[in-house]
Amino acid sequence: MSDNDQPEPEGFVYPTVIDIKVFARYQEGVRDIVKNVVLTVLDSKDFHGITTKQSSKGNYQSLSCKVTANSKEEMDDVFQRLSSHPEIMMVL
Repeated sequence: MSDNDQPEPEGFVYPTVIDIKVFARYQEGVRDIVKNVVLTVLDSKDFHGITTKQSSKGNYQSLSCKVTANSKEEMDDVFQRLSSHPEIMMVL
């Protein structure tokens, strides 16, 4: 490696667009819960929408929330808040 070569960055380079996967039991309003939790940390311009999918038996739903993360700390805060919400089972 020469003096001008920079090592490849590890992990994410911010800002970056991320799809946050959220799993919950099916109920009305989970989509709004996820959006509201995300918007407690991120600006509305960094929220790009949510898509949902219901399980085959209708008991669960997965949500994919697309956001722009501006820092690792910001993403950690979003993940922590979503993970600790009582209506949410899992966040990836």
